[in-house]
Order: sequence, then C-alpha cells, then structure tokens
Amino acid sequence: VLMPPVGFRLERAVGTTYSLDLETLTAVSIALGLIEDTDSELISNPISMLSALQKISDRIVVFCEAGQIKLPTKSNALCLTLEKMVVPVSIPFDKKIKRYPAFHPKTWLLEYEGVPFVFVPGQKNVVLGWDTSQCALGEGVLSGLQEEFAAGHEYYEETKESLRDDYQMEIDRARDGGDAEHEEKLRLELAEELEAVEEEMKGYRSWEEFMVTWNEHLSRCLSPLRTADIGDMIVERDSRYLEEDAASLDQAVRSLKKGAFTLPTEDEWEYLCNGGARTLFRWGDTLEDMLTEIYNIGTCQENTASILNQPNMLGLYITYDSYKIEIIDDLQYKKGGDGGCSLCGGDGAIYVLPCYTAFYRDPIHEYESVLSKGYYSYRRIVRLP
Repeated sequence: VLMPPVGFRLERAVGTTYSLDLETLTAVSIALGLIEDTDSELISNPISMLSALQKISDRIVVFCEAGQIKLPTKSNALCLTLEKMVVPVSIPFDKKIKRYPAFHPKTWLLEYEGVPFVFVPGQKNVVLGWDTSQCALGEGVLSGLQEEFAAGHEYYEETKESLRDDYQMEIDRARDGGDAEHEEKLRLELAEELEAVEEEMKGYRSWEEFMVTWNEHLSRCLSPLRTADIGDMIVERDSRYLEEDAASLDQAVRSLKKGAFTLPTEDEWEYLCNGGARTLFRWGDTLEDMLTEIYNIGTCQENTASILNQPNMLGLYITYDSYKIEIIDDLQYKKGGDGGCSLCGGDGAIYVLPCYTAFYRDPIHEYESVLSKGYYSYRRIVRLP
C-alpha cells in the first residue's frame, strides 16, 4: 500500500501513531524503500532485509506514544536499525483535563523525489456539501459575519453622507449664484450617485438582508448536502500549476491521470479539504482576522504566518488562495477558488468568503475552451486498495 508509485523513489517519510509494532515497522520500512513487491523471500533473508533497512532508515521517522512500542517476540539485530527511526512522545500534563493527553494521530507524510505526499485515511458515510436550511453556522462565524455587516453598513452610510455633504456645498454655491439650471443638474447627479450606492449596498442595509443575501449566494455556489464513502489515498501536499496549455478541460484531466496517479473527485477533494469536519471553513468556527488576511493575499502585506498559509488537519495546503483554481476529476466544476474574480471585482465578504470553503464549486464557463498554464492547478492522488 505504501510502496512508491512506479518511477518514483522515496526521499523522506514521517509517520505518527499511538502504538507501534516493530515487526510491522520492519515491513512498512521495506515497502517504502522498494519499487518492486515486498515478497516473503526478502523477509526471510536476514542479510537482504538488514541491507534494505539500512538504506531506508535515515529517511524514515515514526512518532508514537511513549511506552506503547511492541517488541518482536524474538529479539534480533534488526531492532537496532529500527531504533533510530522511532521517537517516543510524552505529552505534558494538561491542567484543564487533569491528565496526561495521549499522542494519537495516525498518518504518514511521504516525499517522493522532492514532491511531498500525505497518506490520508478514508472514512465511511462522510457528510459533504452544505444546505443553508439544515447546516447551522457556528457562533464564531456568525460573530465574524456580524462584524463584517456592521463595518460594511457603516462604510456605505458614511459614503452616502459624504456624497450629500459634498454635493450640498456645490448646490448651495449654485443657488447663491442664481444658477438654477446647474443647481437642478447637481441634484439629479446626487440622486443618481445615491441610487448607485444603494444598489451596491445590497445585503448591507440590514442584518436580516445581509443573511438572506449570504444564504442565497451559498445556495448557488456550494455543492449540495450529501454523504459519501472515501477510501484511503496518498495525496500531493500542495497543488501545482499546469506546465503546458491544455486545449480543453477534458484533455487536461486525461493527461493528468497517468500511471498510478489520478485526480480527486469532488467528494474526495472536499474530504481532503475539511478532513471530514462539518465546519464551513477548514480552519474551524472563526472569521477572526480572516478577511484581512484574504484581502492581503498577493500583496506586500500578506502574512506568511497566517492560518491560510498553514496546512490543514490532514497536512495539506489547500483553499488558501482564491486565485488558485484546482482541476478535479470532473468536467463540470472546478474547486478551490474563482480565479480571483470576487477579490479583483471588489466584492464584499458575501462573495469572497465562500471561495475559501471546501464546498465551493466554480462552473466551467464557455470562455474556458483553453486552459492556460500557470493559471489552472491540479493535485495528484493515488487511491489505495
């Protein structure tokens, strides 16, 4: 299962587990270091096995709960080779829960020839997608949206007030000068300006209107609520851009599914993004400072320490830049962003934030007959039996 794909060589591997069986670690280490099948003849040959372990031992580290290492039934020299791969973990006493927490993550982070891959365990009956009538927003997200509404409402009210003040000065000057025609023209211009602001203000006139507009947009742009079974897979840690233009999405998808590699389906992609969690955003139930970080993407003010630039709970870099569109194994939708349309268009949070959810789907448009290199990205996976 963990053997490198054909044509690839393992560079580094990091594993985490609660308990560790050294005999199992022996088999895993051999598999990670080989391209051909691990057969019984190799395992039964101590010299061959020792040679294989020595070649791979400097490239593998496994973290496990201290005191949970199972030794072989018969001690042997191979244990000495395995010893330097294993790092026991003891988590300090937690005063809040009044006990020593257990070290319990179970995953692998693999790097094949400079390209990091992550082992992602599957899950059955995963809930995916979103339905605004059934999926409640967390208090942290609601609080963040209320702050966004208040800031937006204040901005538009101040804009209208500033327009009235500026035009009133000109209107008073025209009236004092006896220029009735210019005065009337200014009044008409003011009315038009205020009408334009009112139109732009849609969704920010009241909190109730804001939530109606938010829910309407989510219903249009997020995938439907559903359940799916997700299998184990090895996943490229970050997406990469197309290196050549593709004549069509179909051609791009077919060209990227080579050998053991394929592209994730929409179900798989959403699971990879949220890790099975049911929060709207992969970083959890909060919007604190997130809009500032989003608006600074690609600028000199971008914060590289932002949660957007940190891996998610599965160790993947995903949905951190709405300019970055990911191709999946689907000819109708793309994932991961809108190519920056909402940000470049100056749209508010109602239209920008959904691009950072696992469930956002951007339809394929007619103008996308050619997929440009350096603009569309993809993420390879290997489905495991």
